[in-house]
Amino acid sequence: MTFHYGWTDHINGDANNDVSIKVRQYDTLEELFEEMYGMTIKELKAYERCGYDGEGKDWNFTFDEMCANIKSMGCYGFVRGKEEIHFWVDLKTVDPLDFIGMMAHEKGHLTRPYKRNPMQEEVKAERYGVAASFAYSMWELINQKEKENE
Repeated sequence: MTFHYGWTDHINGDANNDVSIKVRQYDTLEELFEEMYGMTIKELKAYERCGYDGEGKDWNFTFDEMCANIKSMGCYGFVRGKEEIHFWVDLKTVDPLDFIGMMAHEKGHLTRPYKRNPMQEEVKAERYGVAASFAYSMWELINQKEKENE
């Protein structure tokens, strides 16, 4: 499913700077990965993935391990260009905090200035995710306190 979301960009410009973000939801994680990497699942399974943890240490995993880890979280996303967020979510298993944080993280990637260093760009985007998850947690806490006071 693809849809456009209207957004007033208070961060990158003035309050009248309306933009439209293209948002595409995928039915399966595998469909999202085929779009993200431009390869079939069969081709992706032939590669070993590697990356870094938050401390810069290398780690390796198979495609199936990567999918299993992401499916246990229940959501995943990426951005393309300056106005596209692509995501997959399993509404039956995802924690709303994880989904909100992931979407805010991806929106953070659309916020300029873009950091040339990939790790700095990830840190910038993650700040958006953490802030959004914190705000939702506070919303839940306030609602819970209100219900207790009724």
